Amino acid sequence: KYGMGIIATVAMINGAVPAPVGQWNFDNSANLTAAQIGSALVLTGTHEAVAGPTASDGAVRIGVGNHYTVNHGVAANGGGQFVNEYTLSYDFKVPTISSWACLFQTNSTNSNDGELFVRKDAGTLGVSGTGYSSKAILPNTWYRLTVSVDNGSFYRLYLDGVKILEGTKQGVDGRFAIDTSFKLFADESGEDGIVDVASVRFWNSALTDAQAIELGGFSTPSTGTILTGPYLQNVDTAGITIMWESKSSSAGTVRYGIDQTVGSSATSSVYNPLTGSFIHKVRLAGLTADTKYFWKMETDSGSSPAKTFRTSPKSYVRPYRIGLWGDSHHASPWRSMASYMTDSLTIDVALSVGDISNSGNRYSDLQEVFLPYTCGTLASKVPFFVSLGNHDVGSAWGGGDLICRFLDQPKGVNSDTSGFNGSYLAMYGNTAMITIDWNRSGTDVLPGKWLEQTLQSSRVQNASLRVIAIHNAPFYERWQAAENSVIKTNIPLLAEKYGVHLVFSGHMHGYERGYLNGVYYVTQGGASYMDVSEPVGPRL
Repeated sequence: KYGMGIIATVAMINGAVPAPVGQWNFDNSANLTAAQIGSALVLTGTHEAVAGPTASDGAVRIGVGNHYTVNHGVAANGGGQFVNEYTLSYDFKVPTISSWACLFQTNSTNSNDGELFVRKDAGTLGVSGTGYSSKAILPNTWYRLTVSVDNGSFYRLYLDGVKILEGTKQGVDGRFAIDTSFKLFADESGEDGIVDVASVRFWNSALTDAQAIELGGFSTPSTGTILTGPYLQNVDTAGITIMWESKSSSAGTVRYGIDQTVGSSATSSVYNPLTGSFIHKVRLAGLTADTKYFWKMETDSGSSPAKTFRTSPKSYVRPYRIGLWGDSHHASPWRSMASYMTDSLTIDVALSVGDISNSGNRYSDLQEVFLPYTCGTLASKVPFFVSLGNHDVGSAWGGGDLICRFLDQPKGVNSDTSGFNGSYLAMYGNTAMITIDWNRSGTDVLPGKWLEQTLQSSRVQNASLRVIAIHNAPFYERWQAAENSVIKTNIPLLAEKYGVHLVFSGHMHGYERGYLNGVYYVTQGGASYMDVSEPVGPRL
């Protein structure tokens, strides 16, 4: 399907992971229910042998109304009468996501709803009681899914060694507890569509994050070894940056031009962001302002579809749209908002006030929302600039330098001389967008420092629209306890002095708009959950 097939599967379990108490590999077409560890499966209905993920790996196909019973022989654990601590791991694929598929059922008589589904038409994983994953699976693609359950403490899903759901924890001896047997691929109402499965393993303990990650999985990204992207960064009148994340360290090529012959090319620089993957960056320079270019990315394992981008106009020569958002560190509703901004609002460029991650120094978190939706959805079509927030780079909230490795920030007017992080000025058309980095907000906004020096510049003063983007707003009506005295004093002072039109902020998850002395103040942190629990009005 992707030109490479399976890169790797895990045949042996590392010693850090305990041995399972049950394992079924479906390799023997004459005895598909045989167990490699534990008791044989008991089939209800029919199944058939099919090709597995590799030539040497068998699999079975089981469909609607058919299932297996697992007589596990595990003693009650987790403080109750049933098995409350356990892990299941599947090597599986589904031929379609146009129907539901159930992966396991704790009810021994199959008389109620199953406990883990591939959601119809969405491809996400979970069930309403635990919530669904932010990441969706593709049809006809092999995955390794691990569900680790400790009733009373946690319910977690991992896909190919990456956590995709920290679900709602379940009660001891409740719905998700297992009696003396349970069922695979069973649902009482026929929501058990076709599943191809090459392996199922069962543990009588809840695997830890490290152990579930150690299980690994399959690597079948959308373009050979490409994990994220390609996506657009740092546009100006004469250039743009194209980035992608790959499992391969081999340099790739971007081909581009003003027509579909894409006659020019540039080679990527490659660096390792300490995540086990490689980030590729191509800076296209010498471009013409306000011009549509065609481009595609080529790597050692394939190429991306042909796409387009447009360079920034030099001034106001045509209408353009800037999409504004903040606090997208949860998949819902951001995953829908990202595509809405590009496809329905048809924006030209985007600007965020940060918290585009939940923990910007943790790769597993970046994989849940920032990489697939901010980079993979929004930035696959338009570039974005960002004023990084506390969750992105604030060490007290798990932020740090890692997220900055996936970004390319303007370097010419930047409070970090290296341009790696820091506050910066980005120009788009006749709009000056000044972003303030969370870690530098205490100093960059002081009188006489970087912000005032930037506001004084001819580039900013000649702009028709001047915008400051800062994660923490100077003023809040809801959650006034989050106000910062340095920001509250100096942002309005400098904004009024130098004719700033809009101060755009987030941090508080909601929408507020005010007007003071010629400046509009807009808080838009609504790309995540709402801060309805924060008080309205003055601090008491």
